[in-house]
Amino acid sequence: MRVADYALMAVMAVSFSSAAILVVLSGAPGPVAATWRLIISSAIVAALAWARGSISSLLKLSRRDLIIALAGGLFLAMHFDLWMTSLRYISVAVSVTLVDSYPAVLIVVGVAFFKEKYRPLEVLGSAIAMVGVALLSLSDPGGRFATGVLLSLGGMVAMVLYLSVGKSMRTRLDTFSYVTAIYAPAAAFSAAASLALGYNLLYYSVKTWLCFLGLALVPMMGGHTVMNYLIGKKNFIASTIAMMAEPVGSAVLAYLILGQSILFIQCVYMAVTLAGIGLAVAPQG
Repeated sequence: MRVADYALMAVMAVSFSSAAILVVLSGAPGPVAATWRLIISSAIVAALAWARGSISSLLKLSRRDLIIALAGGLFLAMHFDLWMTSLRYISVAVSVTLVDSYPAVLIVVGVAFFKEKYRPLEVLGSAIAMVGVALLSLSDPGGRFATGVLLSLGGMVAMVLYLSVGKSMRTRLDTFSYVTAIYAPAAAFSAAASLALGYNLLYYSVKTWLCFLGLALVPMMGGHTVMNYLIGKKNFIASTIAMMAEPVGSAVLAYLILGQSILFIQCVYMAVTLAGIGLAVAPQG
């Protein structure tokens, strides 16, 4: 990988770490925060695609690509809606660790559908990460905790589907055209979910709107959009390795800003999960 790629991965790591904090600080329901994150970022990337003269490529999408874009948008909306809602039930550290465990699952997807090849240690790391996820998911018998775990794991599965669907289309479109094609329908799906659940989409405080803007500018543009750029060049794991830093960064920020702490045993299970992901994605000679 080039130095520039590592720099982008560092930007991703920092950007992603802010997401959960901004969601909690916004005080808005998860689907509402997701809706405005997607609406604002859709407008930004569409403007960038137009400025680059590549917006015309969206008008030439085949029916197959349109279906892929709609599916990708649906899965991205589900990822955000489910994961952001989980933050009302479980701590930032646990929620983010669970939702970010998807690189381990992506190994299976990469082999099964995209003919990517992985070494035995990568497969072992994936298995260890899944054990950590299982232990972390069972670390608290409380009903609210179980609800949060299911929502976060649902967000993880949706993320796997989103990346899997998008990979086949990403290589045929430039970054800004691709993310416009995905973010816009995702915004529509998330808005529809918010309205169906009876949530208010408009009347929020200035602080909440600033959090919505922050979600669009930092974790969405600096995180997801950069990740989609790398997906067009690398395999799944290299494109998502920076997500390993998000649970740690988010946990530190949640402690400093929100005053959240977690059980020691949960720290151990988080460490097992991240160690497995680290083994799965570490460069091997």
